[in-house]
Amino acid sequence: AAQRARAEAETAKLLFDAAVLKRIGRDGLVAASEPDKIASLAGELTAQEAVNHLKPAHFPYLFPEVFLRDRPGFDVLIGNPPWEKLKVEEHQWWGPALSGVAWHANGGAVSQDRGSQGRTP
Repeated sequence: AAQRARAEAETAKLLFDAAVLKRIGRDGLVAASEPDKIASLAGELTAQEAVNHLKPAHFPYLFPEVFLRDRPGFDVLIGNPPWEKLKVEEHQWWGPALSGVAWHANGGAVSQDRGSQGRTP
């Protein structure tokens, strides 16, 4: 099933490869206006050599089962963005996420249910 889904997503992969080629200034390799022609040009050896070393992660190709279902796409994406300056605000995150937990200035949590002091994960 996964191989069939990837085969169905191959044209999308090539179109995403074409977008990468444009971004790196190699759009001459995929100079066309029709999507089928762009995909065909992106699949040629010279174009693939220019893009493959970058190892782009095209989600519709890597996870075709997610994009070929009735409601396509991910429900949630969790990433690790580049931080210019780390600013931890645990009370804003854990407060709403864990009912019954109150945050105090010392960064610890007090369970309102049990009254015990302790750090949460």
